Amino acid sequence: MIDWLTIKYRPYIRPNIALQNGVLRLASNTNYSPVLLQATVKFNKMLAENSELREELDHLIKERSHFNQLYQQLTSRLQSGKKVIVDLIEQATLAYDQREEAQSKLQALKDRGRVDLSVHSQEMRELQRQLDHNAKLQEFLGIKGQKRVMADLEERERQKKQNQKESQEQMIAMYQVILEKIKACSGEAEVDRLSAQFIKQEEENFALFNYVNELNNELELLQDQVNELKSKIEGQHEANRERAARHKETLGELDAEVSFRMRDADQSQDKLDATNKILSNLLEGIENIFELVRCDNAPILELLGNSSNVSSHSVMLYLGIIERRINDLLRLALYRNKIAAMG
Repeated sequence: MIDWLTIKYRPYIRPNIALQNGVLRLASNTNYSPVLLQATVKFNKMLAENSELREELDHLIKERSHFNQLYQQLTSRLQSGKKVIVDLIEQATLAYDQREEAQSKLQALKDRGRVDLSVHSQEMRELQRQLDHNAKLQEFLGIKGQKRVMADLEERERQKKQNQKESQEQMIAMYQVILEKIKACSGEAEVDRLSAQFIKQEEENFALFNYVNELNNELELLQDQVNELKSKIEGQHEANRERAARHKETLGELDAEVSFRMRDADQSQDKLDATNKILSNLLEGIENIFELVRCDNAPILELLGNSSNVSSHSVMLYLGIIERRINDLLRLALYRNKIAAMG
């Protein structure tokens, strides 16, 4: 910038005025008015402050870009952590629903097994009672049918035989009645078929008994599976709690880091606002100096466009015009000093 200004305004700089390293220097062997010296000092200070503020502004812009990048990374990590937590909650809910469904099925199987076992046990007791009755009846008939050889009891034996015969006839009649009732109930007239049906029913009862035993075995197996599933669910819950604790700790660290970065960003924003305010004041001061020294902005109106105010983009143009105007004023002051010295 300084070299460009030096080259641009070299025709207007006298031997006793030099622009070195962005500072306007006056020759020491010439007498100048205090106003000119004070204006030169203020102008040099303004150029130095402007350079420092521009460097600080560039540094703050880089810091802000770095902070925005870190903030985006932390936000992405936070969203990933939240997504993992949601997935874990869904998995735990699904495992709990499966556990409830398995327990419901197990309870239904237990209830059905108890009902079937009760019905089959009652049927088996009834059949056993009938078998015991028939066995006792056969034993009784066998004992009654034995021939007794006691001579003095022939009459009694005959009477007993008669009674036995009558009893057997009554028993046969009763059995006949029972058989007829069974035929009427079963709808089967032939005894062989009825006997075959009874044997078939007995086989079915035995098959049902075996089925009940199988159900009990399946219930025990299901109970073992349920216990194993409970153990797995408890282990998964424990793992989920540990994982959730780790994620919570990580989220806490991320929140702390985000808070720290936010505070840092706020401080940087405050510095940036302060710098912008200082820059605005500098631009306003440059504009005041521009008006104070009565500079003409006609050469740069086409470059400025619609805005004629001093901005960060057009400040160098205004400074160039101010520098040129100051050089003109310095030449005028030197000329007047020479005239005064000659007079």
